[in-house]
Amino acid sequence: MRNISLFDDGLPVAVPHSSTAQARDAGPGLSKGQAALSRIRDFMHVAQSTTVEQLMLGEEGQFFIDKMIELDGRITTMPSTHGQQDVRDPIAYLHYFIGGSDWYITEKDQDGSGVEQAFGYACLNGDMLSAEYGCIPIVELVDVAIRGFHVELDFHFDPRPMSEVIQGLKLKNGLGY
Repeated sequence: MRNISLFDDGLPVAVPHSSTAQARDAGPGLSKGQAALSRIRDFMHVAQSTTVEQLMLGEEGQFFIDKMIELDGRITTMPSTHGQQDVRDPIAYLHYFIGGSDWYITEKDQDGSGVEQAFGYACLNGDMLSAEYGCIPIVELVDVAIRGFHVELDFHFDPRPMSEVIQGLKLKNGLGY
């Protein structure tokens, strides 16, 4: 077992440590997953990407390898900023969350690493009346910390139209209209 800290709280979490033989047995899947993680690392807080890197070597490693490859493909092919401005119901490609706050990314910068300026929808603390579309600097978003917890990239989010996202937020926040 290897101890890592998931948050800034300093509390260690035990992660199974794989042997070199296990890592070799993972074959090209592991190297592809590590390469994908390397390309999208800036889209996650350092604690989340470090944890994923360790988990790719563990018992559930294949899930994380496949997920990093999937996210890399999704991020690489996302529309650039203003790429969906004429689309009636734009697609949200990424979801970030912390507590009751959610950010949905519909477009990303094509300059630099793509995290300097993105566009999407933000709903802070479940406040649907103040939720809005706007520019979202992912590089700043992933550094947000509240009581040692960081904004996380949602690995279980599948791209979907913003109309579905907003309806889901309304239901989640008890506004069932």
